[in-house]
Amino acid sequence: MGMEGDCECVEYEVSGQCDDSTTVVFNGSTSTTSPNTNCSASFSPTSLTPPGVAYLTFNSFESDHVSMSCSGPLPIPETKYELISLDKYPFEFDGSETGTEICTFIPYNYKGERGTSCSASVVVNSSNPNPNSNPNPAPAPSCIASWNPKGGRYPIY
Repeated sequence: MGMEGDCECVEYEVSGQCDDSTTVVFNGSTSTTSPNTNCSASFSPTSLTPPGVAYLTFNSFESDHVSMSCSGPLPIPETKYELISLDKYPFEFDGSETGTEICTFIPYNYKGERGTSCSASVVVNSSNPNPNSNPNPAPAPSCIASWNPKGGRYPIY
């Protein structure tokens, strides 16, 4: 049983190498595609003084899954995720963490081929409450109290 009616046969041919680029010809129109698996990542803000939150945003292009790892105050070991984007994922810094948080993403296409990696960073500053305070303050004065349990004005001998 053949297909009839509004069905239209479209001829195409593929030329070029499949590893870097492929040229597809559809009825005389040419389109070149490049399997370019890559990504972009950013923190907002890029610097903060705790307590505070930095939001991580990640997008990958022409990818199937991604490997992610973070180093710094809130380390995350390298893990593979079936995600292609992440929007405003919160990193909360409570003040005990300082330094630079760096998150690196490696996208992979559906064939498992590694793409171009990307990374994002945020600087977590010290949360010293008084930047003008003396780091070596003088010791507080001490007081020795004595009292006379019998009352009166003179000490007991």
